[in-house]
Amino acid sequence: MNATADSALLESAKSGDPQAQTRVGIGLFTRGQHADAHTWLERAAHHDVPEACNLLGLMHLNGIGVPQQPTVAAGYLQRAAECGLKEACYTLGNLMFNGIGMPVNEARASDFLLRAAELHHLPALRTLGLLYCLAEYGSTQNAVALYCLRLAAQGGDAFSQYLLATQLLQQSATAQQVEGLHWLQQAANRQVHCAVTRLERLVTGPDHERWQSVAQAHRPEAVPERPPSLTIPDLQKLMRTDSAVVETMVPGTVWQITQALAPLVCEHFMNLARPALTPSYVADPDTGKLVTNDVRTSSSMFFQLSMYDFIAGLALRQIARMASHDIAQAEPLAVLRYLPGQQYKPHFDYFVSRGNREELVDGRGGQRQTTLFVYLNDVEAGGETDFPLLHVCVSPAQGKAVKFVNLDAHGEPDTRTLHAGKPVIRGEKWLLTVWFRQRPFVWGEPQSQPGA
Repeated sequence: MNATADSALLESAKSGDPQAQTRVGIGLFTRGQHADAHTWLERAAHHDVPEACNLLGLMHLNGIGVPQQPTVAAGYLQRAAECGLKEACYTLGNLMFNGIGMPVNEARASDFLLRAAELHHLPALRTLGLLYCLAEYGSTQNAVALYCLRLAAQGGDAFSQYLLATQLLQQSATAQQVEGLHWLQQAANRQVHCAVTRLERLVTGPDHERWQSVAQAHRPEAVPERPPSLTIPDLQKLMRTDSAVVETMVPGTVWQITQALAPLVCEHFMNLARPALTPSYVADPDTGKLVTNDVRTSSSMFFQLSMYDFIAGLALRQIARMASHDIAQAEPLAVLRYLPGQQYKPHFDYFVSRGNREELVDGRGGQRQTTLFVYLNDVEAGGETDFPLLHVCVSPAQGKAVKFVNLDAHGEPDTRTLHAGKPVIRGEKWLLTVWFRQRPFVWGEPQSQPGA
């Protein structure tokens, strides 16, 4: 847009045109001028412009340019969803499912997810397709999964392209395998992490030249015009942890749990996290400030509230059940990656900071009572989790979890939980980590709670 057009748009916004106000607000937001964007979007929201309400909801949800206020965010998103904006329907459904800014309401959350999928919102189609893949239903339900994932993949959703590839490559028919390889290449070209690593393994096989030439000539089949009936799979079944096998390593303190999360869920977290990874930090013991340190050389990211989808919600419910905690006590989900040579030297998960305690502990829900992390991938060599004082060492494997209690029976830090992530020797190690506080975790501004 040229300067003349910008000037005309601004004049229209100043004269009270809500659509122009929305466009100005979105433009300012894109340029990082969040405070000014908020002003114009608020004006447009007074006229219930759905795009303005939606962006205001995301700003308040993630604390972008404004204080993080999930309840306020939910209100804006509700208004946008009522206007039929598919993006708002999807995000609102995620908030309802995860109890963010409002009480958990799985039935209404499912309705909003279906509405967004029916409006061909790509992340909603991806979520619904993945839910059907996890449900492991028969051929009818598998057709729904393929329909949703094909529609989203052809719409350009890179994560859906990878998920579709995983389903097609395991089919017996050559045509489906060829289509699967095509989508795997498309996802790898978009730098979807698991697509890149899987394609690297595939092209080292004896038939890699034939597969590549066939896949490059492939043209994706059209999605059927009449979609199958869209419903939500049995969520209660998906939340179950019956397949998890718990082994006590140290009674009352450390456990390992095999088959804690399904492989597709593990890959989902790796794919979502990869673009957001930054160098990991540790808390300075004197000031409580986050600093880089050679004690911890991994990269990591924390989930923003807008990233909590149905899959994250299902995984968190399973993890909370295995940890014997409520999901409200969980800190933001964290994903960590260790490359060869990277490690986390012996440390404690509970807070030992002598400064900044109000922000880290008292105002956030208390100490970290329990840690549960899940290995998201198989590690070629190294990367074990070692508890030197307890003489326990756990080897990584995809879907395996380690649970340990950081506090003793009196609520005091248990120094025996000193642990380390040993250096990765070959390959890489990915973890999904959840820390559970003594009380519900406080999002947004910390709140003082005496007696922590």
